[in-house]
Amino acid sequence: MTRANAHTSCGRGVPVINIDFSDAAESLAIEMIPKGFGLGEQLLLKMAIPAEGVDAIKTFVVDCVLESGGKSCPPTIVGVGVGGTADLCVHLAKQAATRALGSRCDDPRARNWSRRCPRR
Repeated sequence: MTRANAHTSCGRGVPVINIDFSDAAESLAIEMIPKGFGLGEQLLLKMAIPAEGVDAIKTFVVDCVLESGGKSCPPTIVGVGVGGTADLCVHLAKQAATRALGSRCDDPRARNWSRRCPRR
């Protein structure tokens, strides 16, 4: 509540642990998203009206990136989550931000949408 830095990156509810299951061979993969580094300060969320469509999503993402500028430490990696509840969107955005750089979403509908996105 005081926002005083305890220099421990832990506390009540931290670390957050999500468990996902896969059809891959028996293995364990651990991914970590560090707390801090300006990450939490740049999280932006908007509940859009479905009638606004894809253009509203594109505009919101571009506006947020421009507004954030250099407030977070580089490299700046943008993860976007769309649909469902607020906590699901944040989870999807974290998954998107932790994919290998240059990779694309497995969902063909998302790949087709990204090709239609204008380059800015």
